Amino acid sequence: MRLKRFSGFLTSLLLIAGCSGAEYAEGGGEADDEASNASDVAALEALADYYETHYNMHHASMVAETFDAEDGGAMWADGTIASGHDAILASLEANMAGSPVLDLTSDDYMVFGDIAVGHGRYSVETTPPEMETMTVSGAWMAYYHRQADDSWKLGWVTTNYDHPWPEGAMAGPQPSEPPADEGTMTAVIADWVTHYNMGHPNVVAGYHTEDGFAAFSEGPRVMGREGVEAALAERMELAPADIEIHDVETLQLAEGWALDGGWYQLNAKDGGDMVRAGGYVSLVRQAEDGNWQLHWVVTNGYPADAAEGQ
Repeated sequence: MRLKRFSGFLTSLLLIAGCSGAEYAEGGGEADDEASNASDVAALEALADYYETHYNMHHASMVAETFDAEDGGAMWADGTIASGHDAILASLEANMAGSPVLDLTSDDYMVFGDIAVGHGRYSVETTPPEMETMTVSGAWMAYYHRQADDSWKLGWVTTNYDHPWPEGAMAGPQPSEPPADEGTMTAVIADWVTHYNMGHPNVVAGYHTEDGFAAFSEGPRVMGREGVEAALAERMELAPADIEIHDVETLQLAEGWALDGGWYQLNAKDGGDMVRAGGYVSLVRQAEDGNWQLHWVVTNGYPADAAEGQ
């Protein structure tokens, strides 16, 4: 089946930042740096509260305003890619047709000068047209850009499901062509892929940090290497497949930190058909030995049969 998954969504994401020369700040520095970082985190938490409040009031236009006006975008859990204000607004209006109630949790933020990255969890109770009420939940990871007035806006947000694909749910509309591979994390990704396809979950987990997390599509969020190893071992046993990962874009955030993203495809073993496609966004950290490790990871995807229903 021809892949109908992505356009240059990471390209849009990373162009928001340009070459900002951002510096990393995560507390533990001088008093002024700590105060500044705390203020930024408070502002990001306030933005999340504003988003949740107006989402639950079904104010689509006000929620859309939390995104960067020119370069904001989202890849929602159903695979819909919305880039730019009009597309974001349209996707929010479509979602709000089900009178959703959102519960949004923010778990952590990292601030890199004029760039910030955050992640958390969500759940939504909704009644889509001609469907019964359902509750969906998952993880989110977001990229933020500081505005000229020192406020923050969402640059890009990715969400997924932490449970099997909702019964009856259709995949969102997809761009026709995947983007080119232009990322710089190809070495760690190539090793990750090699050992995944060889069925080595313990080795794959070694490419993740000890204190990070991973939220793989249609599975619970797991913490650290032990959590990643257990999650991947289960997937390899229940649904053996070969994965290919395409590293689309890498944004250097600060020394030893970068934001990376792209798309993947899972194929049945021994050259079989595609069984799943999706995207990923990861915060990566450089270890003392110079190698890069995956620190925060969120993957988004849907089954091939959902894609064929487009």
